[in-house]
Amino acid sequence: MTGTPHAVYDVKYHLVGAPKYQKLVSPGEIRERVRSIFEEIVLNYGFEINAMGVADDRVDIFLPFPPRYSISKAVGIMKNVSAGVISHEHPEVKKRLFTHLFDTFPVYHLSTF
Repeated sequence: MTGTPHAVYDVKYHLVGAPKYQKLVSPGEIRERVRSIFEEIVLNYGFEINAMGVADDRVDIFLPFPPRYSISKAVGIMKNVSAGVISHEHPEVKKRLFTHLFDTFPVYHLSTF
């Protein structure tokens, strides 16, 4: 169980994100950067990653986060921060896809445990 000053919770979310155009991060360098970006996000927002996988066509994350964040807010934080960093650090990715790589996850799946 995890707690905040006003709550105790034990909710684990399984997020599966499929990026726009089903092209994620082929180069190993970008794939590892995505991992490190997500690790930075969880430190800054009080989230926790129980498990994470970054594949060519999706991102799987088991992610408990404080109840003060809605599911859509937590997903939005993960998407927006990662999109901005990748677009800034790797403009060639933006050019190749003619859009922000992580700008929108048109599809994501969520399950709770």
